Amino acid sequence: MFKITVYIFAAVFVFGTLSPAHTQQQNGKQRRAETIYYDSEIEMTVAPCGNALDLQYYPSPKLSLKAIAEKNNFKYVINGAYFYESRGKAVPAGWYNDQGVVSGKLSKNKAFSHIVQYNNETKEFQFLPLKFFNPKRRYSVLEFQAGPMIIENNKIMTDIYANARGLRGQYTRTFFAVRDKRSAFFITIRTPVSFEEAAEHIMKADFAKKGSITVISLGSGKGVAFYSANHAEYNFNSDDALPIIIGAKK
Repeated sequence: MFKITVYIFAAVFVFGTLSPAHTQQQNGKQRRAETIYYDSEIEMTVAPCGNALDLQYYPSPKLSLKAIAEKNNFKYVINGAYFYESRGKAVPAGWYNDQGVVSGKLSKNKAFSHIVQYNNETKEFQFLPLKFFNPKRRYSVLEFQAGPMIIENNKIMTDIYANARGLRGQYTRTFFAVRDKRSAFFITIRTPVSFEEAAEHIMKADFAKKGSITVISLGSGKGVAFYSANHAEYNFNSDDALPIIIGAKK
């Protein structure tokens, strides 16, 4: 059963050293760590999460990603969507609906191009373009606004680089990916890259070789963080306290 718990904490969906038995070289640059995909060229990890997720929002974050993971029995935690600060509290930068509790307003920023939605009844994910989205208090879904979308149904969205300002820089990044509407993945890139470079590497990853893959940006730069309960070498800014987080349950 999927429950998205996004922790919105302050601003803006990891592993210890593995023995040779758990490590496999791929094409001279890629490594599998158990079920985690790793691309050493851009320090990218792809963590498979299924659909047992939690989305949670904290206007005044105090706990780190690591502390949240330990408290909630999460195997992975990643930063959620963007936010801004208002009167000393973090506020979602776009639409945020946790089963009828709305904490953010729909943003017209073209970069925040879609609503990520999980339906508790059908157990499926959707990426809804803003032009087709009607903001309502839906009690059967979890929703948050994010973007831009860089891959849709296995197609790299090259048009976003030509039509949107501020999307060509190189930054550390995190992404939320879904395969065939039912399986979620947390993607973290620790080497500064452009969206286009990120998309090209993501499409070479193992998880993208089967099914239909859609990938949307969660954050870049200082707001990027990832925690794994079992493999500390892939943790990134895991001691940060962020206002929106997505956790994958064990």
